[in-house]
Amino acid sequence: AMMTSMPSIVRALLLFCFTFTVGVSRNVDHAASPSKAALIPVEDHAEVSTRNNRHDRILQASTVPQFDYFERPDVKFVKQLPNTGTTSQPGIRRSNAVQLSPDEARLYVTLTDGAFYSMDRTTGRIVATYKPKPRQSDWSVESGSGIDFYMGDGDVKEKYMVYSIADVSPQGEKQSRVIALSHPSAKLMWTSPPMLGEVSGTPVITSSGTHIFLTRNTEDNTAGHFTILDATDQGMHVFDEASDRYREEDRAPYGPVGLARNPVKGASWDKSGIINRNDVAWWAHSTDAGRTDDGMTRGYQLPKYFDGVTFPRVIRLKPVTWTTTNAPVFSSDGDDVYFTGTRSGVRAWVNHADGNEKASWSASLTRKNNDGLQPIYSSVALEPGEGNQYVGSATSTFAKISKTGIIPWEVPIGSVALGQAKVSYDNERVYFIETNEGTVAAHETRLGQRLWSMSCREYLSGDNCQSHTVEGEFSLSRNGQFLYFGNRVGQVIALQLGDAPTDPPSPAPTPREGALFNPMPTELVTDEPTFSPIPFPTMEPEGTISPWPTWDTAEPTVKSSALRLCGACVFAALTTASSIILIL
Repeated sequence: AMMTSMPSIVRALLLFCFTFTVGVSRNVDHAASPSKAALIPVEDHAEVSTRNNRHDRILQASTVPQFDYFERPDVKFVKQLPNTGTTSQPGIRRSNAVQLSPDEARLYVTLTDGAFYSMDRTTGRIVATYKPKPRQSDWSVESGSGIDFYMGDGDVKEKYMVYSIADVSPQGEKQSRVIALSHPSAKLMWTSPPMLGEVSGTPVITSSGTHIFLTRNTEDNTAGHFTILDATDQGMHVFDEASDRYREEDRAPYGPVGLARNPVKGASWDKSGIINRNDVAWWAHSTDAGRTDDGMTRGYQLPKYFDGVTFPRVIRLKPVTWTTTNAPVFSSDGDDVYFTGTRSGVRAWVNHADGNEKASWSASLTRKNNDGLQPIYSSVALEPGEGNQYVGSATSTFAKISKTGIIPWEVPIGSVALGQAKVSYDNERVYFIETNEGTVAAHETRLGQRLWSMSCREYLSGDNCQSHTVEGEFSLSRNGQFLYFGNRVGQVIALQLGDAPTDPPSPAPTPREGALFNPMPTELVTDEPTFSPIPFPTMEPEGTISPWPTWDTAEPTVKSSALRLCGACVFAALTTASSIILIL
C-alpha cells in the first residue's frame, strides 16, 4: 500500500536498491565459498543402493568434485593368464567377466574353460586360482558366466561369490554346476549338484544371501527352466519350473535373470495391495538367440512371509514381439526395468508399470538393412542418477536413451560392442569397448562426442589385434580411476583414466577399512568339493584404498556487508526522493 502511494520515481529507486542488494548478496555468498567453484552439481544422488554388490555408484552427496582426467589413459598393467595365449586356448569370451569385487578388494576373472582367477587390482599379480575338475575323466569343462557377489549384509554371515560352469560329455551333452567361492580368499565353499543343460548368463544371489536364482536351457536349447538353489545347503536344488510345465505352446529357451533387490513397491504385477519387498526376478524368452518376434517375459518373487519350504510358481507375463539373450536391468528402487533384444530394440517398463501390460515405451537403434531382426548384444548401462541409459546397437553405433525413450544421440563406432557400457560416477563420461580390435573408447555423455580411443596396438604394443577381440564384461573402479578388461587370448589389461579426486564422494555403503589384503600364494585347486563351507579367513590389509572423506556442503550465509549495503542504498533512495519532492 505504501508503494502504491509513493511517486513513481521513488518506487523506481527502491526497486533498484532491492535488485542491486540481491545481486551483491549472491556475489558475497559465492565469494564466501570458493570451494563451490570446483563442485559440479549432480542430481538424484541421494538415493542409496540397497546392496553394495549391485555395483551402483549412487552417491550420498549432492555434489561431486572435479575428476582430473588424463588426456589419454595410461596402461597400468597387462597380465597374460596361465595356459592362454592363442585363440585355440581358453580365454575371456562373451559373458565371461573381468570383475572388481564391490569392496574393490580383488579383481576376479572367469575363463571359457571354467578357470577362476583372483588378482591384485593394483599390480595384476595372481593371488589365487580355482580350476574345477570335469565330472568324468573324458568330459571337459566350459563356462560362459560372469560373477555375482554377496557381501554379508543379509541373513548369511560369510561373504561369497558364485559363477557357473558346464560339464560337456564327448557326445556334447551339457550338465551345469554353480560354484561358490569365499571372498576375498577365493576358496571353494561348495559346488552345486549337476543340472541338465547350460545356465543362461550369470546366476544371481538374493539379497538375503540364502538363495541363488538362475535360468538354464535344456534339450538342444529349446526348453527353459527357472531354478532356485539353497546357498545355505551346498547349493541343493529347491525349486525348478520348465517353460512348458503348464502349456506346451509356451515351450521356449530362457535368457538370463535380472534381479530387483528389495524393490520399494514390490513386484509391478502384484495387485494384492500388500507391498512385498522380497527380490523380484524378471527374464524373457531367448528363442533364436534374440532373432524372433515371438516371445514372452516371466517373473518370480518369493512370498512376503516365506516359510522356506513353499515356493510359488513362475508368473507368466505378457507375450511380446521380441526375444533376448541379455539380462534386464533394474533401477535401484526396482520401479524401472529395461530389456534389450530383437530389432536392435530397447523396451522399458518405468514408474512401476505393470509387467502384464504393454511396455511404457520402446526405442529402435540402427541395425543392418538385410537383417531386420538383428538383436542388441548387451544390457543397457544406467547412469548413476538412473535417468538415462547407454547401449551399443545391433551394429556399429552407440546411443544414449532418456528415461522416456527419446534418443538424444546415436554415434557411429568401429565395431559392435558386446560388453555392457560403464558410466563414470560424475555422469560426464561413458566407456565401452569395440569388440573386433578391442578398442576402448570414452564419449562425453551430453552430446556423445568421442573424447579418446585406445586400440589394441597401443595398449599391447603392436600385437595383432584381429586375434585380441574383447567380448566379455569389463569393470570400472568406483571412483572412475581405473578400467579393467580382458580379451580372447587371456590377457587382462588395466588402464588408468586419471587421478582420483582429492575428496572423492562417500559411496553407499562405505567400504570397510583395509579392503586390500595380504598376498596369498597362487593356488591351483582341483580337489572335489567337501560340501562344507570354508570359514571366512582373518587377513591383514596389504595396502589401503584411498580414503573417501566427506566434505562441507553447507550453504553459506549472507554476509553482514550485504545487509549494510542494503540499508545504505535504501537511505540514499529515501533522501533523494525527499529532495525531489521538496523541489517539486
